Amino acid sequence: MPAQQEILDTLARGGGYWEIWQLIPRLAKEIHLHTPTDQTIKALSEKATGQAWSVVTTLCLISRGAIKSLVQGTVAYDWKSGDQDSAWYRVPSERAGGIYVIGLCREGSGQFLNGPEMGRLVEGIRDYRDGCRIGQASTPHERQLVGWVKTVDGALTTSDGTGEPLFHILAAQNLPIVMVQKVVMRTLTKEQLVMAEQLVMTLADSLVSRSGFNVAEGGGNPSRYQDAWDHAERNVLGNAFVMSNLDNALDDTTDRTTFVKSLTDHARRLGRLEERIQESEALVERLDTLRPFHEVHAELMDRLDETLARQAYIRGRS
Repeated sequence: MPAQQEILDTLARGGGYWEIWQLIPRLAKEIHLHTPTDQTIKALSEKATGQAWSVVTTLCLISRGAIKSLVQGTVAYDWKSGDQDSAWYRVPSERAGGIYVIGLCREGSGQFLNGPEMGRLVEGIRDYRDGCRIGQASTPHERQLVGWVKTVDGALTTSDGTGEPLFHILAAQNLPIVMVQKVVMRTLTKEQLVMAEQLVMTLADSLVSRSGFNVAEGGGNPSRYQDAWDHAERNVLGNAFVMSNLDNALDDTTDRTTFVKSLTDHARRLGRLEERIQESEALVERLDTLRPFHEVHAELMDRLDETLARQAYIRGRS
């Protein structure tokens, strides 16, 4: 079963964040099979094994609903349907450390693009890419591509100033699209931000490599600011789901520690039992070398008869 589906199944049955963390290295490996991940996924994989608790605590800053939306790729759709409103942090009024995501959906229905619309989008991206590579247009086709680049760039004035190329291209194609920005997590420390970005990008399988429009590697640029602890505590730990996630993760690790200790005790008992079994087998082997009991019994009876006969003979003569 793919790691993404297993994460969704874990969430559906109420599994803990420790279980989700255990799937992160496998998810990273599966993503790497079809995407050149540079250091984004590789770095997170190393952290998932070498800094387990740091990854778990960072993961706990994301709500279960947000993880589900990220893995499914349904951030905008879930927002439109109103099912996941409580899964996100409030947009901060001041500059603060954290990760936000952008989702696109059709106006009105909140649905995804259909097949023909997706084909138009792919074609628009390719034409924009090819147009950007043209220095001086010398053919009608090249002039058409350069014109398309200008059209897409011109869509910036009607798209609320967003820097998302996909949004520009869809706007230029006259596809009514709603862009949804959601704050996935607010980080507690400056150092945590890098891991948080790598984690969100891995869960979403989005922009995990330095290619195309993604000009900066995810998690490669450390934050230049750091939240004050009281501010972080108020905006991060003040979320009920964060404390619940951390408590459950601690309980999960305690349960696992108890379970491992129990296994260790059982293994020790099994070791002693194995010694007793070996001793018993050795004793059985020794018993096998002894004469059969019926032969010993018959011999003893014969000796007894002889003894009794001699005694009777002696008494008769006397």
